[in-house]
Amino acid sequence: MTTITQVQSLEFVNPAWAHQRKYLDANAVRCRRTLHGGEGRGLTVLICGAGPSLKDTFLPTYAETSPDAVWGCNSALRWLWQEKLPVSHGFACAGEEGLLDDWKPFPPVQYYVSSGIWPVIPQLLDRRHRRVWFYHVILSRKAGFADESAERTYYAKHYLSALCVMPTGGFNVTNIAVAVALGMGFARILVAGADCCLALSPEPRPDQEDGTLDDAAYAEANLAWKGRQRMYVDGRDPVTAFGPNVVIPDGVIAGRRFASRPDMLLSAVHLVRLAQRFRHQVELVGDTLPNWLLRVPEPEWIDLMPRVEGETVGNFKPVLANPSEKA
Repeated sequence: MTTITQVQSLEFVNPAWAHQRKYLDANAVRCRRTLHGGEGRGLTVLICGAGPSLKDTFLPTYAETSPDAVWGCNSALRWLWQEKLPVSHGFACAGEEGLLDDWKPFPPVQYYVSSGIWPVIPQLLDRRHRRVWFYHVILSRKAGFADESAERTYYAKHYLSALCVMPTGGFNVTNIAVAVALGMGFARILVAGADCCLALSPEPRPDQEDGTLDDAAYAEANLAWKGRQRMYVDGRDPVTAFGPNVVIPDGVIAGRRFASRPDMLLSAVHLVRLAQRFRHQVELVGDTLPNWLLRVPEPEWIDLMPRVEGETVGNFKPVLANPSEKA
């Protein structure tokens, strides 16, 4: 049985990118601390994404590894703090009102944020006397710079010296956190809660149950189905998090059914690449899509993943129950 792709392509643009120069100028005034290479040398960090699996993997991972730092990415920070679990840092790379909701009431930890973050966030952290460190994400033309060199020149002129990271294929916050941890030189980087997929209920999507594969005819029923799937460790579903038009391709990879947002699929591939390239430093924890892909021969799934071309996500193809089948 094949997946349904609701659109053939969709815009892949972070709304904050349009305001990056304004945000960078505003944050430069508040920049008092920055991250640098080597600060994590010899240490272990546990990076927590907000996927549903974090609920089951955090305590065992923490107990087994005794990390020197625990980073809560976006809403993972609030969940860890509310559950009275150890967390030392909040981490974010973008997000506006959504991040504001994720971090309220701004737990008393330290914060690592990108220089292009919504300036309201550092302002609110300052008011609460939270210690904030900045790092840079190289976006070049997406941020209105002519090229990478021009962007680095801007940072050198307007900011304290800081670590720069390149989001090569993974724009989600957990991917950026891993890149920052690598840049800081952590000896061991554990990544939990990076599910990159939904925690699915056993019920099939309504348009697939009778084999019609017609999302338009089952729009209302499919929307209700999406609302019953868990996307985050705090229990939120994709409709609550992203609205009724959220795109959720789903299907079977090597005998297992997955559903995810296109950007999360891109990030899953990026995490696989990081785990393969830095296998002596990066360890993906838990029953997640990236860990599943690591166990499946790449030719069985790589051509099925979406790709970014310019500012559009394309290459939506059927995910097959049997890789030998023809789409």
